[in-house]
Amino acid sequence: MSAKYGKLCCLLLLEHFGEIVEKVACDLMKWGTKPLRLIVATTRLPPPKVKQALRILIQYGFVTFSSSQVASVAEYTVKPEKIILLLRYPRYLLLIKTRFGDEAEMIVEETLRVGQDTASSIIIKAATRLKETLKAGDGNLNLVTLRDKFFLLISKQFLMRCPSVSEEADIPALKVKERELYLPPELNMKALSNMEKQIQDKPGDDGIYWRVNYDRFHQEFRDQVMVAAIGRRLDENAAELMKHLLNQMYLRTEPWAATSNPIPYTELKEAIRKSTTHPQLQQYLDQYLKMLGMIQCLQ
Repeated sequence: MSAKYGKLCCLLLLEHFGEIVEKVACDLMKWGTKPLRLIVATTRLPPPKVKQALRILIQYGFVTFSSSQVASVAEYTVKPEKIILLLRYPRYLLLIKTRFGDEAEMIVEETLRVGQDTASSIIIKAATRLKETLKAGDGNLNLVTLRDKFFLLISKQFLMRCPSVSEEADIPALKVKERELYLPPELNMKALSNMEKQIQDKPGDDGIYWRVNYDRFHQEFRDQVMVAAIGRRLDENAAELMKHLLNQMYLRTEPWAATSNPIPYTELKEAIRKSTTHPQLQQYLDQYLKMLGMIQCLQ
């Protein structure tokens, strides 16, 4: 990591979280993985403040922890590549607003603001802010709409479940089952409505926390770049074809795989047929596929 990269990370933490959090994170960036005792020694901060800073950094995913050679002692490691993503937060929100609307944007904004939280808490916070923005009383805004938007973001994998404690130990191990990553929680809407009215209740998702899936956003940005490049090189029909190729690829291939598994021609043609926005693409599909193949050969 270069000195300028580290300095930028420190400045971002200072701006968003204050001097103490910035000092603890920068100490880890400077010296590497360390236990609490050594962080206190090198930062010369009181242990309670160091612990609070570490809690904040862990909540936002900027720091991870694991067992050291001494089983009962945790070691902390900073993740500069996560800190630098603070610069992309506005772009994340713009993508969600454009794709899914204001309610979804507010949900993602609240999730980014707190790092991770339960679905019920995020929905209530988003509802409060939206009502303030809409000057309250707008009948189009309700908790059911926000819940549906939250579940939509989960289904589209922009939100993912946080790992939880899998076993009791001096240093807890955090894990989450793959099948539960994008499994929406069951919410009691009556309890959620009571929470909105500041009445204590249990909506049924205690202990289930959610965070933003940064890789999913970066996948979208990558795809946008690829589609735009094909559009500039050829035309809008070729760009639309690239969109369909990517959509078909994700049905059978991991998003970040170097190459995709074979995509059946019949499935691609059927997907294009169902789309009525580019009629010429269906008519000249074979020619556009050949042009894309020629571009690949010229690389």
